[in-house]
Amino acid sequence: MNKKSNIFERIIVVADHYGLEGIPGLAKKLGYSSPEKIYRLNRSESAKPSFDMINDFGNAFETLDLRWFITGEGEIEQNNTNKFAQVAEPSQAYGNKNDDLFKLFAEMVMAAIAPTLKNQDEKIQEVHNRISLKEEMEALRDDINYRKVKTKS
Repeated sequence: MNKKSNIFERIIVVADHYGLEGIPGLAKKLGYSSPEKIYRLNRSESAKPSFDMINDFGNAFETLDLRWFITGEGEIEQNNTNKFAQVAEPSQAYGNKNDDLFKLFAEMVMAAIAPTLKNQDEKIQEVHNRISLKEEMEALRDDINYRKVKTKS
């Protein structure tokens, strides 16, 4: 699939891949009372699914690669190289798919906010440096004033 596809295009691919009858059939499979929740994602190129919707897809389609679903990168189905599918502990291997989804979501959020955090750290450091310089200047001014008073006496 084209990496530049939008989420709605990937949703259509999911419906086709799993043999569902379009968006209405997909909505039914997800347990939605109507397909409107899905169709809203087609109204804007920048529309994004909620965490709950991503969770619904993950629960309804156990082989769906959620990284592909969210980003368009990789393949529609999970493969053994998916780092979230690797077995570390039995509870992780057979347990809650929501943990994998949360890890993926957290990773994506951190990747999205990392540049902003770095920028904010740089701004904080700049303000800190200015405050330090201001304090040094005030200390020097006080020292100069003290010496003026001392030499006048």
